[in-house]
Amino acid sequence: MASLGELKLKNQAKLRAWGLDVNEGLPLIEDLNEVTPRSASEVAARSCALGYLVGVGFGAKPEQLREDLERFELWTYVSAREQQILTVGPTAQDKIDCTWLTEAIQALAFCLGLAELLPDQNRDDNLADQFPLGENPSEFIDNASLRPLVEIQEQVDLHYRLHWYVRQCQLQATPPKLVDPGVVQERRRALDWAYGVEADWDEVPGDT
Repeated sequence: MASLGELKLKNQAKLRAWGLDVNEGLPLIEDLNEVTPRSASEVAARSCALGYLVGVGFGAKPEQLREDLERFELWTYVSAREQQILTVGPTAQDKIDCTWLTEAIQALAFCLGLAELLPDQNRDDNLADQFPLGENPSEFIDNASLRPLVEIQEQVDLHYRLHWYVRQCQLQATPPKLVDPGVVQERRRALDWAYGVEADWDEVPGDT
């Protein structure tokens, strides 16, 4: 297994090959002995729960979504902020934020070995087909398995460095090449959560 220093150099080389700026001063990500990675069942259940949250952004009734989440025992996999959205009702910004959750699902689908993460492509067109929305997800959750943690770790490191790049572009008011800032941000949060950087989805740090 490559060291974190070697992983950093590998991903920096990828960014340069894509024509993206690199910050060599960015520190290493957390090592595996510093995090508590999520289990396959946790990642699978969270993915299913997010599938319902996406509906908020497309006009689904929050009370119906909550009913489905409770019926399928997924309510505990909804974050505190998301529970509030479904209980109180979404703001206009909440609806926008929920549409972006498709990219978080793409990242979690990668962790489950159901999708790939290509920096220049948005979520898969058939992403929803990978998850049992509208039906009991227990079998899907019980049978879920994760990619090797080193593969998830590599994407965590890559998206950390991609996130720095898109933020620099925003600060300099220049359009980023290859990647979409919103895609990078949502995928990074999901990857960091699955990797175990932070237990609370709402508190996953997005610093660079």
